[in-house]
Amino acid sequence: MSSRPTGENVSQPNPLGNDRESSHPGATIPCNLCSSQQVSILSNTSRERRPLRTVICQNCGLAWTDPRPHQAREFYADEYRLSYKGSYSPKPKHVYRAGNVAIDRYRRIQHHLPLTGSVLDVGSGGGEFCYLLSTLHYNVTGIEPNHGYANYSVDQYGLNVKKGFIQDAIIETNSFDLITIWHVLEHTEDPYLVLKRLHALLRPAGKLVIEVPNIEAVCQSPLSTFHEAHLYHFNAQSLNWLAEKASFRTVSVELSPDG
Repeated sequence: MSSRPTGENVSQPNPLGNDRESSHPGATIPCNLCSSQQVSILSNTSRERRPLRTVICQNCGLAWTDPRPHQAREFYADEYRLSYKGSYSPKPKHVYRAGNVAIDRYRRIQHHLPLTGSVLDVGSGGGEFCYLLSTLHYNVTGIEPNHGYANYSVDQYGLNVKKGFIQDAIIETNSFDLITIWHVLEHTEDPYLVLKRLHALLRPAGKLVIEVPNIEAVCQSPLSTFHEAHLYHFNAQSLNWLAEKASFRTVSVELSPDG
């Protein structure tokens, strides 16, 4: 979790498999953190056992998919929810689960919320977290690239949700007291660019809350760690460094009970 010059909330993986090669002379995509192209290969397959090369920077430890498995903008706007939820817009079971998740997230960051103010939720999905905050009288804005989920949040909850990607959104700088980005940063093509954008949108005393999967977590099999939707993989340190590169100052880092 971070405060403006803020920072982050991270997770950490431990995704090494038997197909891992010790090193590789270069990546096709430079490291988003340190720009190095010297990498080791963590895995050559996805959790569905399809070809998917995941590499880790030998200099800083950031991990990413190289080469990209899809055109990210098209994938997240049109295909992602269908691929992982089996539906273009939320089903009742998705709304129920997302509502419970929203309550849990609110409880975990309640002490970071201003008494009043403006909040931006990046990757707002079906809008449950935004709706919860709106009932607590916050001025809430969401941004969601998937049209079906964005439309649902507007039609069902009457929310102010912008359709598209945070990198492209027309939003006035210094607009928000709090920005949340829950399990979104790992999906982005350029996490550093996203964090720089969020830094510009925060007011001077604002805070940013980031939650991502932890590549060092041991709560799942290494064979289940990598898949096409996650373009980057962080641990606490690499997320911390990336946030600092984007001019944030880290306030706290917390791991979930399972790591």
